[in-house]
Parts: sequence; structure tokens; C-alpha cells
Amino acid sequence: MSAATTAEPILEASGVSICYDDKRAVDQVSFEIHPGECLGIVGESGSGKSTVSLSLMDYLPSNARIVEGELRLRGRDLRSVTAHERREILGREIAMVYQSPMTALNPRMKVGDQVAECMTVHGVSEKEARARVLELFAQVRLPDPKAALARYPHELSGGQLQRVVIAMAISMRPSVIVMDEPTTGLDVRTEAAVLDLVTELRTTLGVAVILVSHDLALIGKHADRLLVMQRGECVESGPATKVLTSPEHPYTNRLVSALPKVDVPHGGRDAEGRPEIAEEPTMQVFELSVRFGGRRRHAGHTALDHVSLILNDQEILGVVGESGSGKTTLSRVLCGLQDPTSGTVDVFRGARGRGKVGMVFQDPTSTLNPVRTIGWTIMRTLKVAGVPAAARRERMLELLDSVRLPREYAERKPRRLSGGERQRVSIARALAQDPAVMILDEPTSALDVSVQADVVDLLLKIRAERGIPMLFVTHDLGVIRSIADRIVVVRDGQIVEDAPSEELFTHPKDPYVQELLAASMAVHAVS
Repeated sequence: MSAATTAEPILEASGVSICYDDKRAVDQVSFEIHPGECLGIVGESGSGKSTVSLSLMDYLPSNARIVEGELRLRGRDLRSVTAHERREILGREIAMVYQSPMTALNPRMKVGDQVAECMTVHGVSEKEARARVLELFAQVRLPDPKAALARYPHELSGGQLQRVVIAMAISMRPSVIVMDEPTTGLDVRTEAAVLDLVTELRTTLGVAVILVSHDLALIGKHADRLLVMQRGECVESGPATKVLTSPEHPYTNRLVSALPKVDVPHGGRDAEGRPEIAEEPTMQVFELSVRFGGRRRHAGHTALDHVSLILNDQEILGVVGESGSGKTTLSRVLCGLQDPTSGTVDVFRGARGRGKVGMVFQDPTSTLNPVRTIGWTIMRTLKVAGVPAAARRERMLELLDSVRLPREYAERKPRRLSGGERQRVSIARALAQDPAVMILDEPTSALDVSVQADVVDLLLKIRAERGIPMLFVTHDLGVIRSIADRIVVVRDGQIVEDAPSEELFTHPKDPYVQELLAASMAVHAVS
């Protein structure tokens, strides 16, 4: 895994401290990285790991600043370069893959044009850039690379968008790539392909990679060295294998212990308290089809092809599939955001909830009002749900408690929260609707492993206390095994297997499902 390192580091951080307004978010962090090496930076949401990555790109928000320390690229002080020199460095010498692809892409430009622009601004001819984009799209395993050139961001799945952003980052073959949660929206097979590509860049071109992630298993497979951050400080560092197999700091040990495991039923949790699922449908989907790009029966792209399923009362149904399989389109239809081409969806009020569907989206950044506080956002949902004005604030605070957010966050705006914290707000907002059914589209994809475990426990507790049935859409097989009673696997818009969770994991029937399980165990096993 490790590439041979040279005596001189390509990038150095020495005693770096960063403040947001008057609050110190990063305190005396130091590291170095050599050509061909992969440095992993791990920690929970709010630990400061993304702030460190943004500082390397000079992308800190206006209220943040480096208050002390040095950043050096090939011995050159990055804090003292001119604006023109900085523009030359970014993209050509240092590039970044962002956590949220939707915020990194222009919704009004075709993705092919956006990737080409990353090269033309550095002097590459338009003709050469266009040819290179096609090669890049093939490298990152975008389906039908030629067709993808002409698509807009909204026409691609979350995982496909992340692959476009990775193509942008590697377009100028930079010396250092900073990857901030680069595989958050990717399924295990695409994740493996993308990281294999990164490994190839390291070994053949000597590219140094800084891999920022909450996925410790991923880090353990691909990083040479690890930096573990907690509350802005580095609490442990060393060779990746040593840190993950023999952690010295209690915080690191807690993170490792919280890793969801594909090969352990229910993620190792006690199954006590799981209800017997009666065959009493709360949601019924019949022959659902969705086609994009044409009105004729066989025109355009088929996202869903005659899908039928039943979600029973109190059941947690997992929907698993790769990026572009149709699972997110299914969730959008079920919550009323996408009209089906054909088929029906029936939601039954039953004895619980208000007959409504509560939705938790994959990308919390694009679903929260940036100018409103978190408390206002949740209380607005409570108002729509009919909660009396006098009771809204206390209920809002209780919801923050339930998703492990401090009550003082009620006065914060989304930009002051990490990606994982914003997702917890989204879950609280969905609960505020007192829903009859909850649809969760990749709800833990932006969360670190310990918070993932807490959210899974929270959702199981909600199901036990309220009996709310849930449809849980994900590509993370470890998480889905820890929570789902039954799982359907979607491929190319069709259900290829529908089975109880343990039966699917222990005796998968479809060859595609067998391949997914094998890939997940290979990618996420801590070595």
C-alpha cells in the first residue's frame, strides 16, 4: 500500500491553529506528506479535519483565519504567496475533492464543460481538454462517459456527481490531492474503483494524497499514516495499521469500536426489542416506473422499471443498490418529489402518525435554509405539523437532544455546523412532522462511525416507541445490516432480490448481490 517516500516532504503543516471568529477550531496541528504517500485524517464531525483541508486550499470561510503556524509546499510558504500565485498553485499543484458534489458544481453548466474549464484556465487547448474529459470520465467509471459530457448535475445521481468532482480534481495531474470525504456518495464497487485510481496516481505519478474521512475502515485500507483529530487537536498519529489495530488514545479506541461490520448480524447489537413484523402494509408500491428524457414508452432513460414492494407496519426496509441503480429515484417518488411515469404508491394512515411521509435527504447542505437558524427550521416544521406555538420551542430542543446536538445549536445557522451535524438536523426535522412513514435517503452517509451508531440506535428506539415504519436507502451494507429487518436490492431500476436481512447476508441468491457483499467485505475490513 505504501509508496516509497523521499527525504523531503512535498507538503508540511507546522503548528497550525485556526479560529472561527474568536473560537479556536484547530489547535497546533502538524504533519507532513511525501510524494506518493497517503495521509489519512480522521475524526468525528466538528473535530476540525475539514477545516484543516480547507486551509490547505485557502478556502476557509470569511470568518475563519490561520492565527499561527506554517503551511509549506515544496518548501514554499503558502501563506505568503500572491493571489496570482495562489491561482496558479490551485488545480495545477494542489487540487481538492469536496464532501458535497452538489455545492462544488454549477447547476447551469454541463458537467463536461465544467471539467474542461478546469484545464482551459491553466492553458490547455479546448480541443485537448474535451478529449481529456472523456478519458477522465472513463477512468472514474461514469456510466456512458460520452453521454455524461452533455448532462447537467441534476441529471446525475449523487455517486455519479462525486465521480465528476474527482475527475475535475485529477484533470491537471496535481502533486497533492486533498480528498474531503471523497467516497461519501459512492457504492462499494465504485468506491473501490475510485480509490484504486487514486492508488494508481500515487504509484505511477507520485501524487501525494490527503484523505479526510470519518470512514476508519476506508482509511485503514488506503492510508499509510493516520492523524486522529478530536475537538481541533491531534490526539494520536502513526502508521495506519498500528493506529487502527492497537489504538492508544481512548477516543481512537471508541471510533474503532463503533465501526459497522458487514459480517456481524445487526452490527453486533443486541436484537432484543425488535418487534415481530406483522404483514400489515403501511406503504404499498405497485408496478412503479420512472423514465427520463422522453414521452414515448421506450424513450429516454429508465430509472425505475416496474418496481413493486410493500413496507409493513413497524418494519425497517432497507433499499440497497449502486449509484444510478434507481434507489434515490424511488425515495423521491415515495415522498412526492418525483412523479412516476406509471404505477401507484399508496400510504395508509394506520394507527400512528398523521398519514404523512417524513423525508431525510442525502445532502443536508442543499435542504437547509442558509439564512435561518436551526431552531427556526425545526419549529417551522412543528408549526406545519400542528404543534401549538407554546409547545414548539421545548419540543424543538427535545428533538435536538434526540439527535445528539447541543441545545445551543438552536441559535446557529447551517454554515456553522459540520456536514454530519447538518444531517442530524435533517433527521430532527423529519421527526418533527410526526410521520406515518419515514423515508431515509443515505441518512448516515455524512456521519462519522460513532454518530452512525448513535443514529441507528436512535432510529431503532423511534421504531420501538412509535412504531414508525421506515424505508432506509443506502449503499452502506454494514449500516443496513445493523438496522434493517428486510432488504431489497435494486439494480438498473429493477429489484433483483428481496429477503429478510440475515437471509440476504448469509445466503444471497442473486450473483450481483453476492458480488456486492464480497466487495463490501474486501473494502471495509480493517487490516
